[in-house]
Amino acid sequence: MGPTGLAVATAVARILLEAREVEFVPCSEFFQETLETFHIQKETALSFTDAAIVTIARRQKESKVATFDKDFRRVEGVSVIP
Repeated sequence: MGPTGLAVATAVARILLEAREVEFVPCSEFFQETLETFHIQKETALSFTDAAIVTIARRQKESKVATFDKDFRRVEGVSVIP
């Protein structure tokens, strides 16, 4: 996702979360932190799902991720298992 797509996606997410007409049902204790991880990325093109993986990995004692996705190699605080 390019920088413009990322900006649009995070803006829409924030609008939906703040809308009175929408009831947000938390599906995970990590959702807000994942949204922040997704929003602040600059060097990567992580999807929201990838941002969730990064968020959870960072909370682990050893933040290692097994993946073929090269974007994870540029994520600070996460080690990729080859």
